[in-house]
Amino acid sequence: MLPTLFQKEIKGDDIRVHVCYDQVLAIKIRNKNQVDYRYTAGYVKEPIELPKEIITYYLKISRLEGNPLMGIDLIETKDGYVFLEANPMPGWNWFYNDDNTIESICHKIIDGVSWNIIDPNQ
Repeated sequence: MLPTLFQKEIKGDDIRVHVCYDQVLAIKIRNKNQVDYRYTAGYVKEPIELPKEIITYYLKISRLEGNPLMGIDLIETKDGYVFLEANPMPGWNWFYNDDNTIESICHKIIDGVSWNIIDPNQ
């Protein structure tokens, strides 16, 4: 027998939160027709603004993990947000074919790197 994990299906809109240093970019995926939105057709992606306390919490997770570039998945239900996972190596390639999503993510990464370069004279 192989180890198996079963998870209750949670109905709602998927949200991918991209943490890039001290910045957060959240994308809501609506109208999916499969559990994994990456393999569905007809979905709608839109940037959203998360509540400040959630942004603060995810920035804290990023700092505690020591990982300034994370992908965090949640689902927005009628009762609120359900945290799924924090990805230490987020798969940003799915967002590459987007209109401006990957460009925004890349700019945030570049901005973060340029602000976090260690001065060699120190």
